[in-house]
Amino acid sequence: LGGQGRRQSFSSLAWRTDTAAALKRLVRGVSASKYGNHVIGYMPTAGDTEEMSKGLDSGVCTQKRFRGWLFERYGKNGKEVERLFGKKIEEISIPSPAERSKADCGNFLDPQKSRLVIDLREFHSIEIVDSGLAFCKAVKEASDGRLITGTFYGYTQLWPDTGHQALRRLLESKDIDFVTTAGGGGASENDSIIKAGKIVYSEIDTKTSLVQWISKLRPDIDPQGKYNEERWFGPPTIAISMQNLKSTFARSFVKGSANWWFDLWGGWYDNEAILKMFGQMRIAAEESIRHPRGSVSQVAVFLDETAFRYLPYGVSDRNKNNKFLWIRMQVGAVGSIGAPNDFYLFEDLKDLDLSRYRMLVFVNAFALSESQRSMIRNRCMNDNRLLVWMYAPGLIKDNLSADNISSLLGMNVQMEKTHPKAQIAVKFSGEKKIYNYEGEEVSPFFHVVEGADAAVGRTAEGQVVVAEKAGPNCRNLFVSMPPLPWTLLQKYAQQAGVHIYVESGGTVIANESYLALALSSSNTGKRTLRLPKKAAL
Repeated sequence: LGGQGRRQSFSSLAWRTDTAAALKRLVRGVSASKYGNHVIGYMPTAGDTEEMSKGLDSGVCTQKRFRGWLFERYGKNGKEVERLFGKKIEEISIPSPAERSKADCGNFLDPQKSRLVIDLREFHSIEIVDSGLAFCKAVKEASDGRLITGTFYGYTQLWPDTGHQALRRLLESKDIDFVTTAGGGGASENDSIIKAGKIVYSEIDTKTSLVQWISKLRPDIDPQGKYNEERWFGPPTIAISMQNLKSTFARSFVKGSANWWFDLWGGWYDNEAILKMFGQMRIAAEESIRHPRGSVSQVAVFLDETAFRYLPYGVSDRNKNNKFLWIRMQVGAVGSIGAPNDFYLFEDLKDLDLSRYRMLVFVNAFALSESQRSMIRNRCMNDNRLLVWMYAPGLIKDNLSADNISSLLGMNVQMEKTHPKAQIAVKFSGEKKIYNYEGEEVSPFFHVVEGADAAVGRTAEGQVVVAEKAGPNCRNLFVSMPPLPWTLLQKYAQQAGVHIYVESGGTVIANESYLALALSSSNTGKRTLRLPKKAAL
């Protein structure tokens, strides 16, 4: 178009088929060459920044594929499609940008009003995943299953609008051996990937003090200085750079990830001390293979990728207007309580061994079916665990109603239109001290009017936004104005029987053999480390 190259449409079957065929020829050609025995696998990828991500494509291919997908989804029943959407299948088109970004209730889509947009978000992610799977399958077929394959995916929290809401579908494929994300082992649901028997292969693009603008190093790539932004610079010194690199490596190392150091446009790691440290890291990593590295976490965090389908486009993606940025903030707070945690997709609950966990944190369980509620009652609400529910748990079932939250938690929850950022006063039974934290703006706004065993946190108007409720064999903690800070989460974790390694807080990563403590540059100093049992250190 206009003589310019265009990125692909993930819904183009011609592109998908032709690319897979070309990939097969490439794999066979390399395998037959003198380099064949030096190649162990391929990582095919596409999309914006080549990370299997893309904003919604509303072209002809996508329109046709979306109609066909809807027809299949609803049992090839034209009457069911017409009942749900008020149109015949051939009359349905991809909703306009205005329709896609319009919410029905605060920042949510109502399944009774916006089913087409909700389905579109699911379709969008499936198209991207299925393209990646087609390419990985091509590698497997061309190598008679000899080579490993994987692709970029799993930016569920960061890029929900670019088709990253179907990690579970990717993990269920036999053609996937590894999943790659940027961020050094902390950006995706790594424990879900490992649980599925896949390798986490992290792209570590941690910046150092040696970073220069690409327009200076490679003016042919960035002649206009598009990337001349301060965010591309690293810390001021080599010493701080090395601490950041160690912290990033520790996450991958202890969690059992593979990684590569991504020298994005050159020169980031051109330092003798850094290269020496990389050599030491390699020795440690190779030694670790001989030691047990099972998880010792007593806290599990669950993120539901399907819940993002009930948010309009634009409300939660990586931008200044992100109304759900608190999800990432809340995950970070859980990770700072001074105890390790495991991070899973919600779907892992159905067969995950929960016996080790004393505290389960549900950061975005907004949409729960009746079968999922039953699973939670049977698998989670036992063994005297603490279940922590953030913001609007179970809000959406067949309909969108505060009653759905009330029935899940056993408290009477009331819904109002919105509440701006607010100082929340928290007071624990038996303590005189009042703790304060800032709750983010939420819409809609929920508060408990009755039924709680303990009304712990209140707004300035006296509305209860942090409340506890005991079940027969568990305790529910409801936080309707997140993020709850790490200091308060740590108190609850201690009450639940979670071992706290560092009471002064910090990111603890631990397994059966290794332990790391990651502190930010603004949170340095001596720390007292308390191990759960006697051990050589």
